[in-house]
Amino acid sequence: MDDRNETIDVQSGVVELDDAVASTTILESTFGDDIAIEQVALSRLSLSPSNVRRKAPTGIEGLADSIAAKGLLQNLVAHPMKGARGKKLKLCVCAGQRRLAALQLLVERGVISPDEPIPVKVVTEAEAVAASLIENHAREPMHGADQAMAFRMLIEEGKSADYIAALFSVPVLIVQRRLKIANVSPRLLDVFRDDGMSIEQVIALALTDDLELQERLWFDAPQPWLREPHQLRAAITNEEVEVRNNPLVGFVTLAAYEAAGGFVRRDLFSDDENAGYIADAALLQQLATDRLIEVAQTISGEGWKWVETRVKRDYSELSAYGRLSSRTRDMTTKEEREFAKLQKARDMATNALNAYYDDESGDETRKSAMR
Repeated sequence: MDDRNETIDVQSGVVELDDAVASTTILESTFGDDIAIEQVALSRLSLSPSNVRRKAPTGIEGLADSIAAKGLLQNLVAHPMKGARGKKLKLCVCAGQRRLAALQLLVERGVISPDEPIPVKVVTEAEAVAASLIENHAREPMHGADQAMAFRMLIEEGKSADYIAALFSVPVLIVQRRLKIANVSPRLLDVFRDDGMSIEQVIALALTDDLELQERLWFDAPQPWLREPHQLRAAITNEEVEVRNNPLVGFVTLAAYEAAGGFVRRDLFSDDENAGYIADAALLQQLATDRLIEVAQTISGEGWKWVETRVKRDYSELSAYGRLSSRTRDMTTKEEREFAKLQKARDMATNALNAYYDDESGDETRKSAMR
């Protein structure tokens, strides 16, 4: 699948989804496009738990100064608070976290009243996560941890990976990769969110769904270099066989291994179609041995006295055997005639090649003389 629509900022962990791709999935919501904007008292507004941006907002004071000078240029998006009753329901802001914080700061400063009317588009609670993710995606790029968790929240709401891919016009593979990152320990995602680890390190840890193992590899590492991506990957897959360039996998084939019930730990973050790790090395060895026995039986049928096969070469055993010494014999009359023909063909080719180079040298000399 084409993955060019995905941009990852390795240093910051920021993930952007760019360039629309075609999709046939039908979206069942317009996310408030058909709803009028209401004027709501600021005191009725609070931050929604459905707001997908978990990283602490920055630049609030500067935004507050801008709003005080020029007014609020864009509405907020909110949904009714769960369990709220009455005519004037409390609303939870799911898109506009920084603007809400700036407005609340202006209240603290005494610049505006708590009952200041604020333009708000009210959506349903079911639409809150998607609305928040859409707005944050369209603005400052979200941190990869926040986006991954937002995708998982949509899945938990009952949305499919195909639906999310259609919603943001990205390949399904990107959604699957975000969901894989969301399976990393929350403690480690906090480290990632605070720029304490790189996207490559998160990707390496995502190879396993064992949260305790993830945390142990990161927090209990005796040396910082053990947190390098390749070291984390090696620790997670230390008893597994990498599929890429493995001769046994090539001999048995991945399809045959999986058909026999073998599990493959897939690497969703690799562009290689067969990237992954063989979890059952013993099964792979057995399948290779069984196939070699079939090959040996075929060869034995050709008339060999005995045939023995192995999945691995034993160099210590081979070293016990010497080499047969070579000897030179005289050619037969037929071989001498064939050898003479080959010598003649060789000499003719050599003469033709020398003549070609001599001609090339003459051309260069004539060109130099003319200049």
